[in-house]
Amino acid sequence: MVVVSVVLMLFFMFYMLYSNQILNSEQADSNIVTMRVASEVQYAIDYVYLAGGGTVYNTTILTSGTNVTIGNGVVEADSVYGTAYLPLLTDDVNATNISAGNYVISNDNGAILVD
Repeated sequence: MVVVSVVLMLFFMFYMLYSNQILNSEQADSNIVTMRVASEVQYAIDYVYLAGGGTVYNTTILTSGTNVTIGNGVVEADSVYGTAYLPLLTDDVNATNISAGNYVISNDNGAILVD
């Protein structure tokens, strides 16, 4: 009986450790995807802002289940396990929510337009 209880206890210990590792890897993957999406949006907007008036940048943003909002000079990306806040060089951006798709980002004399 003691052997059976030791085997069951070992099984449950390994099960708990293994399932926790899977959860941690899912969390890490979600955090990486969230940061990548926020970085893509930040890079595109800052690039157009720094390049000056009349600049146009075509990009495809894949949000991968991440909600992206822009406001008060910050790109905020939220996913199941992670959140990323990245500052923008300007807060004059006409977009508030970004979803997956193709975007044309342009600089209209300092005002950033996301279409």
